[in-house]
Amino acid sequence: MCLASHAFFSHLWLRATCEEANKVHADKKRSNREVGGMAFWDRRGFMTLPIFPEWDGTCGGVCAAEPLARKSSGMDDRVGSAGPVLGCVLELHPHPAGGICPQTRPCLGLQPMAPAVLELLGGGAAGVAACLDRILGQARHALAVKTFRKLRNALLGQTVVVGQSSSERLQESEVELLHAGCTLRVFLRGCPLSVDLDPSGRLAVSTSGWCEELPAKAYGGRDGFMARLDAARWAGLLAAANSELVLAGWVPSLSQGELSDASAAVKRHRHCYVCHQPEGPGELVLQFELLDSQVLNFGLVAKGGSRISVPGLDDFHFAGSQQPRDGAFEVLRLALRRRLALASQLVESTELAGRVLLSLEQHAATLNSLDSDAAAKISVDLSISGTLECQLHWTFAAGAAVKAVPTLRVTPFEPPLRIEVDERQKRWKLQGKLCRAVPLIASPQVLDALPSGGRLTITKEAKLSSAGRSCSVIAEEVAIDYSRLQGLQGACTWLRDLAALSLLADCAAQAQELLRAGPGEAELPGLQLQVCQPGCLRWRLPLATGDEVFELVPLALPKDPAQGGPKVPEETTCHLRWLEPCTSIFGMQLSIWLCRKRKLKEMLCTAAAALELSRAVEGLVAGARGVPPQKREQSSSTQQVSAGDWLCRAVGVSTVQVECRGMAGVQLQALDSSTLRCDCLSRRRKPEKAAGAQGLAVVGNLEPFVKLLASRWRTRGGTGDAPGRRLSFEPGALASRLSPLWAYIKCYVVLLQLYFVKQTGRKRNHPGTAERGQVPVRLEPTEKPEHSGVFVRLEWEQPMLRASLCLDLFLEEAEQSIEPPAKRPRSETRTSLPKLRFFHQPLPGRNRSLEEEEVLQCFEAFFSTLLEAKSNPTEDAAGALFNQEPAQQVSVRKLRPPLELLDAPRLWILREAVVLLRTMPGSVASQGVRNPTKWQPLAEHFALSPEAGSLPGRQCWKMQFALARGSRQCLVTCSTQLVGSPDTAFGNSAAEGWEFVQVDSMVMREWLQSVKPSEI
Repeated sequence: MCLASHAFFSHLWLRATCEEANKVHADKKRSNREVGGMAFWDRRGFMTLPIFPEWDGTCGGVCAAEPLARKSSGMDDRVGSAGPVLGCVLELHPHPAGGICPQTRPCLGLQPMAPAVLELLGGGAAGVAACLDRILGQARHALAVKTFRKLRNALLGQTVVVGQSSSERLQESEVELLHAGCTLRVFLRGCPLSVDLDPSGRLAVSTSGWCEELPAKAYGGRDGFMARLDAARWAGLLAAANSELVLAGWVPSLSQGELSDASAAVKRHRHCYVCHQPEGPGELVLQFELLDSQVLNFGLVAKGGSRISVPGLDDFHFAGSQQPRDGAFEVLRLALRRRLALASQLVESTELAGRVLLSLEQHAATLNSLDSDAAAKISVDLSISGTLECQLHWTFAAGAAVKAVPTLRVTPFEPPLRIEVDERQKRWKLQGKLCRAVPLIASPQVLDALPSGGRLTITKEAKLSSAGRSCSVIAEEVAIDYSRLQGLQGACTWLRDLAALSLLADCAAQAQELLRAGPGEAELPGLQLQVCQPGCLRWRLPLATGDEVFELVPLALPKDPAQGGPKVPEETTCHLRWLEPCTSIFGMQLSIWLCRKRKLKEMLCTAAAALELSRAVEGLVAGARGVPPQKREQSSSTQQVSAGDWLCRAVGVSTVQVECRGMAGVQLQALDSSTLRCDCLSRRRKPEKAAGAQGLAVVGNLEPFVKLLASRWRTRGGTGDAPGRRLSFEPGALASRLSPLWAYIKCYVVLLQLYFVKQTGRKRNHPGTAERGQVPVRLEPTEKPEHSGVFVRLEWEQPMLRASLCLDLFLEEAEQSIEPPAKRPRSETRTSLPKLRFFHQPLPGRNRSLEEEEVLQCFEAFFSTLLEAKSNPTEDAAGALFNQEPAQQVSVRKLRPPLELLDAPRLWILREAVVLLRTMPGSVASQGVRNPTKWQPLAEHFALSPEAGSLPGRQCWKMQFALARGSRQCLVTCSTQLVGSPDTAFGNSAAEGWEFVQVDSMVMREWLQSVKPSEI
């Protein structure tokens, strides 16, 4: 009975364990990788369970396979004389004493489980599960001990496998068993690697900071296993380096191309790191290379690739004969931790140094781009205190003397260029030797401050003596010191300073050659170089209009045109600044040309030819403004000036465009010091033309007028093209010679404005004329103006007066211009100004009455007085006309009101207007002088028009005029109702007279009562 009870007890445990194993295998959530399949109940009374399905008894060919033990009770030999290739088989047999007897293939020597042990595990499902886990744990422990002992012996070479090489045998100290033989630790070149058995039976390799996510299947024998250990060692090194970078706040920032290179380098146990700090300035990055046993090229690098030498950021070894056999990972972590902390501290405290170094790299890249053989290198030293010292060297492989010429456009220095940055005081300076020594002609008024904020100083001078000449002092080395306030700004713009100093040094050398020319060879007689310094060149250029004093100095970075700045190319690093007599409109154009061509002599010759033209157009604008040109701002660098009706714009080094009221204009180009070319501006492209802007009108008969002026001027012949576009003049007389041209353009613009006004007024007041297809107003150039003297005529018909009314643009004494200038007396060569003239002529086939003739003669006399010029211009130097307009003192504002009176629909209204015109003295009409004792009408306040909304054939007409006495003024309004058109009601005098008369919006009677008798 006892034996039967023990057998029954064992049978129950085995059946429950079999069911539990099947449940675990079926439930994926509870699936245990140690269980390799379904449990099988053998009819002979025991349970078979496959365990550790991925276990390989040979460890991928490293160890020899063991022969199977002789079969025991219940064990079959279906696999032959050798054990299974993969996995183990667990059999649970009943024990005679009532327990469980586990047996495995291969044999692991598991101990039976006594009934007392089963009793301690408890009953029910929990006890059965605990029993199964305990059996599997014992099997795993025994399997690991067995596997790692065989693996250790194989690695040490104590067991030899047929077909395996005997190379790479490890030493006893490099392989050890841990945790009672359950773990194998291998020391591979200073790095400890742990080999464990995972639940499926595979070998899993791990390090202190890395482990295999999915252990690979073992294969390849000893060589394959050693390669696997080597790959695990390298992965552990990368994991250690990455963890330290993350802890120190560095982020790897490899580009796509560098990533592919880095991936290839990983296979060769060489990984390149390029890291940055997300919250740092970004100018400096950290770079180093991780190798198998050392770290190379550790240091800070600028974005351009310049490596910075810093004490403490050096290379180191973390594995080797000098290092502990098991401390490679720890040594790597500690060494990286110290260096990363130092690098972080330097990056956070080197904002200025980083910007300077970044701009220096840009400068080096520019030097390298000059020639394929150029080589520019930067050496940088950075101390812990924040002081950065760097030097820029550049060389050319061959033909250095020839290839160094383009370098002068970029830098004025010879290599090396030295830079020192003090991070604590936020100051830095650069110093170098000039390629071309600059002769010193000092002046106390010249400042050494640069636009970027730096201060230029001369650090080394030398005396240069030549035969027959006194010793001259030259500057050999200079330095630029950037102050505390301008340090960050200078770090971004100092490259412009170098380019500016390079241009100044080049111009200084050209100036010396220009001044060494003999008296007969000098193309610019009287030219003086008053100041010559590395940062400033000043000239005095004598001209017929006076001396011009200007200097070449560095130019600040141009502002964005969207922010109101002028359009200046970025390569314009210097500009010409005028000191006497005032700034020139050609200053910026000459500066741009000089920076682009770098030819000083040609620039000075062009300036000598164009400056008189500049003074002439500036005098025109200053005259309209009422300010002498000498009073203008000296530091202005604008390329256009405007005042009143005139706008002058420089479009070239010697070309200027002059516009009048934005309606018409001319383009003048100085061909030499005594010749101009004149073109109509409508034929030239208007720069910066806004969208929707109208083009300029063609100036009628401009070429005949210019040809006439050229025939009147007694000058020598000059260079040019067509006779109608070339003007020759005597130096010093251009301002007065151009006054007829300004008057012609101004008068033509007045006629053009009146033409538009008359067209609009005729369509509004007489809509029937447009329906009948008549052309009420014509503005046409005349034929053969050189004989008639009339160049442009504005003509319109007045049927009520049976006359054609005209405004002519004419030039007096034009008929005498056909004589050669040499045969005319000096008095006849005096310049006369174009004028406007009013006249009338009868319509063909229609006779005028005496009353109509009297009205027209009165208007003609009035316009003759109104169009009388204020004063005659003087033929003086440039700027003599600044206090008066060089044309008649007329405008549309004065001409339009009396011209509107001529469009009166009735003759009696014209008679009323004649009364006003006769009482107006000539001083009031032409000059606006008022009498303090008498009431006088003001011509500019005349107005005659129908009321808005009046129907054709029945209109209410109003005539308004202003009366003035001294400073007092009143507005008179007369109105009447007219029936019928002017043509049908012509001659009808039944309804003459004004129906209403108001003074200052008051009836005449009320106004007379409101004023004193003495004021009437």
